[in-house]
Amino acid sequence: GETNILEKTTADAQLQQIILQQQQIAADIKMEQQKMQYLLNTDALLLPAYEFAKMENITIADTALLNNHPVLKWLQQEAVIAAASTNLEKNKLSPDVMVGYTNQSFSGWQSKDAVNQQLFTAGNRFNSVQAGIAIPIFNKVTRSKIKAAQINEALATLNVVQSKMQLSSELNQWASAYEKANAALGYFETTGTQQANTITVSAQLSFEKGAIDYLQWGLLMNQVINIRLGRLEALKSFNQSVIQLAYYLSK
Repeated sequence: GETNILEKTTADAQLQQIILQQQQIAADIKMEQQKMQYLLNTDALLLPAYEFAKMENITIADTALLNNHPVLKWLQQEAVIAAASTNLEKNKLSPDVMVGYTNQSFSGWQSKDAVNQQLFTAGNRFNSVQAGIAIPIFNKVTRSKIKAAQINEALATLNVVQSKMQLSSELNQWASAYEKANAALGYFETTGTQQANTITVSAQLSFEKGAIDYLQWGLLMNQVINIRLGRLEALKSFNQSVIQLAYYLSK
């Protein structure tokens, strides 16, 4: 009988908000399950193993591992191909030396002087040698192609340098994010969790003993919920940073 209309209305409002949040979360989970169902090509609606939510710590032992990143390897190969294309165009300006050798026979009666006839067999061989050199004279088009190939080669080389700098910068950013998330998660897993448990027990006991009213109890429990939500956000940030670092270190 001590509960007034304000406490009752507040409780009803919070209840409706919680019900709405549950419905929205259930819908979000269903959408994520459908995405996973599509990606894994399965008929099952999967859920993660929540008891193993935290990923293993990752160690950034050597940033030189970034040099083995598949993106850099691919761009380096593109630069090699561009250099080969340049050399190919340059070779078109080089003289071509041609040497030919012919060995053949004529069977039957043949005339050497258009008057006398002579019988030739397969054993009679006739040899000839041809030699020559081809020098490109009209090479304006080829030189234009060489310039274009050189530009492409320079761009490919710059792409390698730029991508390496970008990957290195992103790696450093995610390393900082990892340290930040790891520190936050460490707080929530120790002090934060203990504080939330202490507030929960104390608030419940104080409410039952009449030391605090429902509104005060609600404020304290909201604080507990915020601490637990903070832990989940820190866990999400931690896992995301581990995933990203594994990508940049090609693990």
